[in-house]
Amino acid sequence: MRPWFYNDLLFALSPQGRKQKKALKILHGFTENIIAERKLYHERTNDRYLRDFENDEQMKIDNAEEFGIKKKQLAMLDILIMASRDGSLTDLDIREEVDTFMFEGHDTTATGITFALLLLAEHKDIQERVRVEINTVMQENGGKLTMRSLQNLPYLDRCLKEALRLYPSVFLISRKAAEDVKLQSYVVPAGTTLHLNIYGVHRDPNFWPNPEVFDPDRFLPERIQNRHPYSYLPFSAGPRNCIGQRFGMLELKAMVAPLVHNFYLEPVDYLKDVRLRADIIIRPSHPIIAERKLYHERTNDRYLRDFENDEQMKIDNAEEFGIKKKQLAMLDILIMASRDGSLTDLDIREEVDTFMFEGHDTTATGITFALLLLAEHKDIQERVRVEINTVMQENGGKLTMRSLQNLPYLDRCLKEALRLYPSVFLISRKAAEDVKLQSYVVPAGTTLHLNIYGVHRDPNFWPNPEVFDPDRFLPERIQNRHPYSYLPFSAGPRNCIGQRFGMLELKAMVAPLVHNFYLEPVDYLKDVRLRADIIIRPSHPVRMRFIPIRCKHNPL
Repeated sequence: MRPWFYNDLLFALSPQGRKQKKALKILHGFTENIIAERKLYHERTNDRYLRDFENDEQMKIDNAEEFGIKKKQLAMLDILIMASRDGSLTDLDIREEVDTFMFEGHDTTATGITFALLLLAEHKDIQERVRVEINTVMQENGGKLTMRSLQNLPYLDRCLKEALRLYPSVFLISRKAAEDVKLQSYVVPAGTTLHLNIYGVHRDPNFWPNPEVFDPDRFLPERIQNRHPYSYLPFSAGPRNCIGQRFGMLELKAMVAPLVHNFYLEPVDYLKDVRLRADIIIRPSHPIIAERKLYHERTNDRYLRDFENDEQMKIDNAEEFGIKKKQLAMLDILIMASRDGSLTDLDIREEVDTFMFEGHDTTATGITFALLLLAEHKDIQERVRVEINTVMQENGGKLTMRSLQNLPYLDRCLKEALRLYPSVFLISRKAAEDVKLQSYVVPAGTTLHLNIYGVHRDPNFWPNPEVFDPDRFLPERIQNRHPYSYLPFSAGPRNCIGQRFGMLELKAMVAPLVHNFYLEPVDYLKDVRLRADIIIRPSHPVRMRFIPIRCKHNPL
């Protein structure tokens, strides 16, 4: 406890206060931009959108229908902007309301989904019962999950309520007493801030027999009716409870139901081993660098010493990604290197930034364009599917790490997709010394930019360069090609060290999708405008259709 932090001025001057101010500036800047953009829209359209609703008596939500949409409704932000016109709301008031509905429904829902899925993964019998209920409702609705059918899943509803009992997203709420309150023999003075431990209430055996057990039937109507009304508070209670609780429950169902319908959930981490972190919401705690360094300190570096003199720590290139033995994690190697002073914490952070972030957007973009190309070329897509199905049949219906490397045609398709749409379209290098290019001399220190996108579509290297032709990468067609005509992972000593892993990652994502779904284009690549950020990407979201395939090797 630091009682001096109760003073607002002292807290504002502290490192924690400055950190909070910086975080709030980012959050408030985000919401202020949203409000400003919406106001500008109304100014440019002379409030036409608002006037269409202003005198409309039917603008209220039809409570009887709850989430059924009868007609176009005015957005919450527009209602707030309308209310500000007569001075009843200031810009600050609007921002606070936007903060509420932008952020309070985000992490809470994500955490609720996380724990619900973990609980279902650990309780296979309950998971299967949920799946049967979902499948039955979908069969009655032509194979679809509609807004209305989501409300006809009573067992899933009970499972989610029980998950929120065990792991309420908001574990603690605070209220200030408006007047003196008598609690048995104690008087709580007016102005006192009271904290209510929802997590504790939800596990109180006076209200919940065997409180640690996951039992969705606690929420059967006959078991609810005699329970204390304030023994279950995942959305708080009283006049200041969460106004979005019905929508929140519907949102949980809308995420969990399709996942349970399409996938078998298997636990990797078990809840008994998960440490919880109490932020504004409750969440699993898995820090990266700081926690890892602390781990090594607590174990006296035993884990590092086991590897330090191990000559087999190198990667077995012959096996590429086959795991022969437990390997030392990259982060642990960096921490070892920092012990002798050769790496600082900043150096470690920069390396972690590299392998955490540089393989994210590049892979996502590669997958996007590969799927779009396969969707537009049905004959190639079908040939890929036949190859995948053949390999899976030879492996007992499974796609293993080894079998992914036995898909030569898929490999060629992905390489051709990266030729047409290289994730990194431009690379830069600084000349370490004078370089002569034909009759030109590039002085030392000059920064050179290489247009990979242009090289990949150069007809001097690639006949009919705009055509998607995976057979360009047949061995006999590669051997006479210029070694630097294909650069999706750069080249030379500074090329991407993760290119083999990157290709395997692409296969691991694309192969199951092609096996399980027919890909149909909605947006066509000829109509997609590209945006040149650090990586190349579509300027707007692109759409495609995934049509499920039913076959004996497909659990979906």
